[in-house]
Amino acid sequence: TKQEESKDVLDFVKEALGDKVKAVKISNKLKNHAVMLSSEGNISIEMEKYFRGLPDYDGSMRAQYVLEINADHDAFKALKDAVENDKDRAAKMAEIMFCQGLIISGLPIDDTVGYSDKVFSLF
Repeated sequence: TKQEESKDVLDFVKEALGDKVKAVKISNKLKNHAVMLSSEGNISIEMEKYFRGLPDYDGSMRAQYVLEINADHDAFKALKDAVENDKDRAAKMAEIMFCQGLIISGLPIDDTVGYSDKVFSLF
């Protein structure tokens, strides 16, 4: 399966992202987009967004994110190449993919300047 074939890349991304994600996997849902976030556990992404909108939100009600990657997308091919040939670049790409997942899900990025710096460092 694509999941098994991509184990080294997925393990690298999970290690690079640490506790930001519960898991990293190949998506069965994505057709055109490179990434998406889903969640595991009792709190969904939609529930987290609801809690974030409350005036007394303290940050404790968060979903456990799963980064899903489209193995057929050019971004995954570039990530795979970077994991094999340039680990520093691959780590930056993993962070960018995670941030893109947050943006697509309607969630905030904690460090927008760091995100921007990572994007422009790849040029």
